[in-house]
Amino acid sequence: MRWLLVGALAVSVLGCGDKILGPTSTLDGVWAGASPGYTFTLTLTQTDTVINGTAVIAGIGGFANFDVEGTMVSHVVKLNVFTTGFDPMKYDATLSTSQAVMDGTLDGSGFNKLVVSFHKR
Repeated sequence: MRWLLVGALAVSVLGCGDKILGPTSTLDGVWAGASPGYTFTLTLTQTDTVINGTAVIAGIGGFANFDVEGTMVSHVVKLNVFTTGFDPMKYDATLSTSQAVMDGTLDGSGFNKLVVSFHKR
């Protein structure tokens, strides 16, 4: 199990790259983020203002898969992140107008205004 976790974490970190893409008007695609002790991956689709997708949150204790639902209106992103066995979480962010980056905070299930920036891959 430890090797699986180490492999998943390595793939998440190596897949981030350091090149930031230009601006985007939708959240379609794969987004990666990190905060001390955690890596985050979002795979999202957007239809009009409605967002759906999945998330993987990995930390030193393991990783978990989540469902994601939310909205984006005028670059304001509001996502609900949830799965069985965890309290629901909310990610409130702003999509940059100059690059494919979301900056926001994650609240719930042990996170309290954890700052997380996501970069589109």
